[in-house]
Amino acid sequence: MKKIILALSILLSGTAFAQSENETKTLIGSGGLESWGFAVGTGLQAAQVYGENTFFSQFKAGVVLNEAWTFGALAGFSLNEIRPTTLNLANEELDFHMYGAFVEYRIKPNSLLHIAFPLNLGVFETDIDDFDYAENANDWDDYNAEDYQFFVEPGVNLELNLHKYVRLYTGVSYRIQTGSIYSRGVTPAAENQLLWNIGMKVGIFNFQ
Repeated sequence: MKKIILALSILLSGTAFAQSENETKTLIGSGGLESWGFAVGTGLQAAQVYGENTFFSQFKAGVVLNEAWTFGALAGFSLNEIRPTTLNLANEELDFHMYGAFVEYRIKPNSLLHIAFPLNLGVFETDIDDFDYAENANDWDDYNAEDYQFFVEPGVNLELNLHKYVRLYTGVSYRIQTGSIYSRGVTPAAENQLLWNIGMKVGIFNFQ
C-alpha cells in the first residue's frame, strides 16, 4: 500500500511540475507585472522632405511596464515651413502635423546604455497655405489644401540613463505613409522619410 501511495505522489508531483513549466508567460498576470511607471518625453526629428531640410517636434506620454515596455500617445508638428522648388508651389508653403500612439520595447533598461525599439503610428497631416512673410497667425486654419495620411514609423534608439528619473536618447526611424484618410485640394504625393531623432524622457519608470 505504501508503495502505491509513493508512486501516486511521484506521478502527481511530476504532472504539477510539467504544468508549471508549460504555463504561458504573460506581461500581466501570472506574476508577470513586476513594476510600472509613467514617462513624458520631448524630442527633435530631422528629415529631408521633398528635398528640403525639415525639423519636427515630438511629444510623448505613456505608461511604463516592467521598465521594458511603454504604451502611450504622441503628437508633433514641423518647426519650419518649407517651399520645395520641385513642387512649383508659387507663393505657397508646406507645414506638417502628426498625432497618434506608440509602443516601445527596451533591452536591459537598467544598463547605463541600452537599446530601445519604438514603433509610432497615427496620422500625418500635410497643409498647404499662402506664404506669409509676416507670419500672420490669424489664418493658421485657413489652408489652401490639406492631406491626412496614416503612417507607421519603426525606429531604433540608443538610450542613456542620465538620472533615475531622466533618460536621453538618439537614433533613427523611418516614417512610412501607407494611405490617405482625407484630402482636400491639390496636395503633393506622400513620401516616406528617414528621420534622425534626439530627445529626453522624464518620469518614474519603476513603481514596485
